[in-house]
Amino acid sequence: MGSHRRRRICRSSGQQPWELKAYIKEELEKQNLQDAIYDYLDAITTVKSYDEEKLAQLKAYYLDYMDYYASSYGISADYMATYYGYADADSYAQFLGETYVKMDMIEDKVFKDSKVTVTDEDFDAYIQAQLEEAGTADTYTVEEIKESNGDDWTLLYKISAFKYDRMMELLEDRVVIIEDNQE
Repeated sequence: MGSHRRRRICRSSGQQPWELKAYIKEELEKQNLQDAIYDYLDAITTVKSYDEEKLAQLKAYYLDYMDYYASSYGISADYMATYYGYADADSYAQFLGETYVKMDMIEDKVFKDSKVTVTDEDFDAYIQAQLEEAGTADTYTVEEIKESNGDDWTLLYKISAFKYDRMMELLEDRVVIIEDNQE
């Protein structure tokens, strides 16, 4: 899937250019490692069947999302989907829904195999930490964020950010990188 989400770079104004360069290099290396881990897991995973309820929920979310953004540019969601190589918005939303349901299944398998339990309380703590990092913890509560964004967004965020980050925390240290010797 690769680079499905971006990390925020936040440094003090006293940061030296070489320190920022090192930080950016470190973050890019970490993102590349995470992309490689997920791409590998995705490639070796075959889905026999999808959770139809989650799939319908995510597909509906993406159809609404595409309608909203396409209309702001004066185009249809179907036309926008053709830009991404799909016949129409429905087939593109289906692809995105399947992608994230598969990601959820992979994450759950990693947690099960690692004997790790991920709870709703952990998810709320994750959102709270995000609010604190953004400096908005005094402005919004976790419940306000979840309510204002809706169930569909909450499910997607839980899969694509929270569970993904937890999975990467478990796997990053287990990966051995073999350097190619170019002679």
